[in-house]
Parts: sequence; C-alpha cells; structure tokens
Amino acid sequence: MAVLKVKVASIIGMMDQLDNVIRVCGQSGCFHPDDALSFYSDTHNFTPIAEENPYAPSLQLLKDTVAAGSVHLRLVDTSGLTFSDDQLSDYVNRLAGTLGALQSNQAAIRQEMEDLSKAVVEVSHFLGLELDLEEIFACQYIKVRFGRLPKESFHKLNSYNDNPYILFFPCTEDKTHYWGVYFSPIEYVDEVDRIFSSLYFERLRISATDSTPEDRLKALQGEIEAHKKALVEVEQQISDFWKAEETKCMQVYSRLEELNTYFGIRKY
Repeated sequence: MAVLKVKVASIIGMMDQLDNVIRVCGQSGCFHPDDALSFYSDTHNFTPIAEENPYAPSLQLLKDTVAAGSVHLRLVDTSGLTFSDDQLSDYVNRLAGTLGALQSNQAAIRQEMEDLSKAVVEVSHFLGLELDLEEIFACQYIKVRFGRLPKESFHKLNSYNDNPYILFFPCTEDKTHYWGVYFSPIEYVDEVDRIFSSLYFERLRISATDSTPEDRLKALQGEIEAHKKALVEVEQQISDFWKAEETKCMQVYSRLEELNTYFGIRKY
C-alpha cells in the first residue's frame, strides 16, 4: 500500500455545533480524529469531554438479541431512515422483547426435548421387567427405587450381607453401570437409601401413573413428538418475524453504529 500524505486540521467552534461537525467529518470518509491535547503545549484550561454514550446500550442490546438467533448484522444505507434517537431506542426494545421471547421459548423447547431424550434412554434400560408400576407405587409398606449403580459399587454389595434389605436387581448394563431396581421396607428406607447413596446409586424417577416401563417409553416418545411440532412452530414464527423486520433492523443497526462511533469521537 502506498504512503498517502495527510493534512492536519484544527477545528474550533461552539459546543452546540460539535455533533453536526463530527457527523460531517465522519461522512466525508477521509477524516481521522486525534487527541486535541497532543497538539497544544499549554492545555491546563482544556477539559476532555467525558460523557456516557447514550447509544451504546441500545446497540449492545441489538447485537446480543440478534446474535442469539445466529443472524449476522451488516451495515447498510440509512439515508431512508427517519427515526429519532428515541425511536431508535424504542425499536430496539420492541425487537428485543418480541424476538427475545421467541428465542427463549425456542431454547426452552430444545432443552425439554434433550431432557426427554435422556429419559427415553434411561427408561429403555427397564423394558421387559413386566412390572406394573401403578401397583408397585401403590404399596403401603414397600418403597422402590429405579436407577443405575456403578459396577464397582455393585460388587461392594457383598459387604452388606448382614443386612437382608440391601438387594439390587440388575436389568441391563453398559460399560460402567448396572441399571436396575431395589426395594426396601418403608421403615428401613432411609437407611437403605443412605447406603445406596454412599455407593453412588443414581436414582431415576419414573412416574407412578405409567403402568409399565413400556408405557412410560411410549408416553415419552409422544411428548417428544409434541415438542418437535412446537419447535417447528416457534422457528416459523422467528423466521416470519425476521423476514418482516430484517431490512429495518439492519438500518437501525447501521444508524446506531454510526451514532455510536461519532459519539466516541467527542472525547478527542
């Protein structure tokens, strides 16, 4: 790149014209601000302008809101935008409120689907038990716990042979755990729970309204399908909203970037 000559210009004027002058300099496309204090030897009567940027909060809110939707902001021509500063702020707040609510709903649905998918994997370990869960959970004198136990802990159960209530029934296994169930008389459940907890038993809570693990699996799969439909709906709402607001959003973003930059020049 060739070296270009530059000219140094000192601009002196009334403070109520400062923003207009900065805008003209910025729009010229060939202006670079420098610290005025560096050009004068006697600056004891100079006071740098230190004010809070009124455009920064709206600009950051807009960036954060749009970034959450994986949309890329871009600078566009703003000559057709007639918004005042208050209207710029109001627009950003409205967009952030509407789009933010849709994005939060979208994130919540996705999290619920992830939790349901994990539950499907977990309950699959108990298929084929032929247990009527409603009857089991209706027992007045017996408590049941479904879950998984590390294989190392499973082998330690032999050290509790003197306790007739420490019994674990494996159903399936993976590389690190046995998935199964244990029962306890209600009067000993606290002690049994404490022992299994010390053995790092991880409990899986299965709803008592499901008659069998197979029914539980079917119910979970139905919930996942319902959430998939809800996710499609909210994603369509986001898409429709963005199509309607994209042009205006880019204009507001570009204007805020411009105003934010010009305001930052004031300190020079």
